[in-house]
Amino acid sequence: MKILAIGGGSGGHVVPVVAVFKEILKKKPDTELYFWCDKKFAPQAKKIMADSFGESVKVSKISSGKFRRYNHLTFWQHFMVPGVVFGNFIDIFKNIAGIFQAFTKLVVNRPDVIFCKGGFVCVPAGLAAWALRVPIVIHDSDAHPGLANRIISRFAKRIATGAPLEFYNYPKKNSRYVGIPVLENFKKYSKKERDNFKLELGFSKDEPLVLITGGGLGAARLNNAIVAKGEELSKHSQIVLISGLAQFDELQEETKSFSKDF
Repeated sequence: MKILAIGGGSGGHVVPVVAVFKEILKKKPDTELYFWCDKKFAPQAKKIMADSFGESVKVSKISSGKFRRYNHLTFWQHFMVPGVVFGNFIDIFKNIAGIFQAFTKLVVNRPDVIFCKGGFVCVPAGLAAWALRVPIVIHDSDAHPGLANRIISRFAKRIATGAPLEFYNYPKKNSRYVGIPVLENFKKYSKKERDNFKLELGFSKDEPLVLITGGGLGAARLNNAIVAKGEELSKHSQIVLISGLAQFDELQEETKSFSKDF
């Protein structure tokens, strides 16, 4: 059996695929597994897959582009921002190229099923799969579906969700709430184990510990909001903020004067 998974743009679209692949291999060790992602995230995806499966999962790149839209802009205001207009125009052609790439790859090496985890790379690949009548299963971890999954859901055979079905507008007849795939490394620890971990990492075991993390580049909006309330938050708990590289040095400077609990 051949299974192709598609996802990209961030680790949130790749890491859950590792959990799914591992579960598949437990039940059917001879399954051939493949993974497609966008060009930009390919180096990270290759490392993630290699760390988990060695050379057994082949990672391929597909041309794709996203449709830029922002909540603070009206429909017509989007046409007034050169970067948005130009980016969307260029990405139309990237998606067209991606459809032809995916179509060719699927003809040469047709999988039995395609698992779409989300991200804009799923759109050209999903459209090619639909044209070739390859069954598609999608999984949506978000309570508010992204545009890519909303498009692919129109012709997906099965839809799995990370939150209860009432949060989605997906067709109920082929949708199922399954939760979010996680690796076995993540498990529930006892209070004693958690206290020991806190002490090992240099934290007090008697105060709550809150871990906050955003996207791989920042995330700037989240980071800035937490730093603005950092002193107040650290009065009630120990705070650990994980930042992407883009803002890391800036945040270290801004939080120098904060209490030791931040």
